[in-house]
Amino acid sequence: MGGRIAQRLAIDHPTRVGAVVLASTTPGNLHGVRRPAEVDAAMRSLSDPEERVRFALEAMFTPAFETAHPDVLARIRRHLLESLLPPNLSRLHYLASEGHEAWDELPRITAPVLVTHGGDDSLNPTANGHLLAERIPNAELHLVGGGRHGHPIEFADETARAVRDFLARHPLEP
Repeated sequence: MGGRIAQRLAIDHPTRVGAVVLASTTPGNLHGVRRPAEVDAAMRSLSDPEERVRFALEAMFTPAFETAHPDVLARIRRHLLESLLPPNLSRLHYLASEGHEAWDELPRITAPVLVTHGGDDSLNPTANGHLLAERIPNAELHLVGGGRHGHPIEFADETARAVRDFLARHPLEP
């Protein structure tokens, strides 16, 4: 939900935001592209912690990454299990996320914006990256081919390079 929060900060506090990186997010469901129905149903209904973590990892990373980096996946899996919200709070988080709607206000964002998105993201479909980049004035789009929702981790070198380049072109003023 970080991308949704970053949009809100950039809209509501333009003088306090120097630049924004939006990763794998959406403008909201009213004008955005909704996730596939089966993904949405799983997000709403999975209550078993192991099933929830398995679902999250599959949505975030490709099988090739999981095979090549079992140690990384084990750490992330452990972290997810330790920080998993109870089902009632998870449901509230889902509802808050689904309630996000910034479409009409996106053109008010004045800070430079980089939108990064995985090319195979099922949690926030890739088309939303295009929509955000088109709707926010002067926004840039960086698509990570083959990346899922966890593209900043799986494709860390490529994503970090894009973010560093963007921030170097938009330094904060003292």
